[in-house]
Amino acid sequence: MNVITFAINLVLLLLINSIVCSSSSVGTGDSQETAICDLISATNIKLSLTGWSCQQGEPSSNICDGTWTGITCSDSTVTQLVLNSLSLQGTIPSSMGYLSGLVVLDFKDNSLHGSIPSALGALSSLTYLRLSSNRFHGSLPSELGALSNLQQIILYQNIFTGKIPESFSHLTSLVLLGLGQSCFSGSLPSSLKNLKNLEMLVLLDNNFEGSLPEGLFQLPNLVFISLDYNKFSGTIPNAMYNHQSLSFLSLASNYLSGSISTSIGRASGLISLALDGNQLEGTIPSTIGKLVSLTALTVAENHLTGQLPDALSLMTSLTKLDLASNLFSGSLSAKLCSLPLKTLYVTENDFTCYASCLYNVHSTDFRSSLAVCSSATQSGNLTDSYYNDGEQEPGESIIC
Repeated sequence: MNVITFAINLVLLLLINSIVCSSSSVGTGDSQETAICDLISATNIKLSLTGWSCQQGEPSSNICDGTWTGITCSDSTVTQLVLNSLSLQGTIPSSMGYLSGLVVLDFKDNSLHGSIPSALGALSSLTYLRLSSNRFHGSLPSELGALSNLQQIILYQNIFTGKIPESFSHLTSLVLLGLGQSCFSGSLPSSLKNLKNLEMLVLLDNNFEGSLPEGLFQLPNLVFISLDYNKFSGTIPNAMYNHQSLSFLSLASNYLSGSISTSIGRASGLISLALDGNQLEGTIPSTIGKLVSLTALTVAENHLTGQLPDALSLMTSLTKLDLASNLFSGSLSAKLCSLPLKTLYVTENDFTCYASCLYNVHSTDFRSSLAVCSSATQSGNLTDSYYNDGEQEPGESIIC
């Protein structure tokens, strides 16, 4: 019996020690309090927020008592951590992954550096991640692809490198993917076509290259795409011309080639279209006149040729037209005067003259370089072309 009693007591002692150690771990090892204290240690946050204080690894007061600026809680669980424009310096500690109830993480406009810890992939409740305007570098951890509830990821103006992780194709709740003004490179993963809820894609001013994935322009909810100032090549995907909900598209300053398809008229939702700074050839198709909601069209610095189509006069919302540095010919006729143009740039082409009514456009670049057309040519020399795209239309429709 003594042996049995000894064994039982030993087991009980081990269990008690296990419980004590486990409780200690919850309190100081992997708790949200640990994450906050580690953030204090890893940054200079105490210089901006004097109420933030920890002693011996423990917060000096309850972090959910309302006195910790930037922290929002629900039922004693940290749900929001918003620390914008505080001149923070330092890094994000990996223990941030302990904030399992976090919904919003926003460190915009600071001077934080280092890489993004892979532990952020454990924040399963996160819907909003904004780390823009900092000095983060390195590649994005693939673990971020596990954030199935993430709706917005905004990482503008950092020094990130590498490719977009393939795991991002699992972010099926994503509405906004903002990776602009950084140093990302490589081609866009074709798996981005899985982001069926994506509405805004902002990748401008990086080093992305390769062709534009057809599937990207088949995402049904996309309204805003900014891919300018990269190294994309190839032709404009046909799917773009069939996208009717797309409002803003900028493909400027890339290496795109080919022509503007006659199917352009099908992209009826476009409000702004920027194709300048590429290697496009051919003419502007007359079907562009169907884009009656378009307010800005910029095709400068390409190799476009021919006369301007009459259909331009049908674009009754157009306020900005930039045709500069191409090979256009003919005259700028009075038909353009029916448009609400405020900006008209046409220099470095082969235009012969401009209609006198265009002199009233607020911002122009041709008054000193082109002559006014004679009365005989004031209304002519926009090409007479059919308003047809091949189908019968059913009535009106950062330094790296």
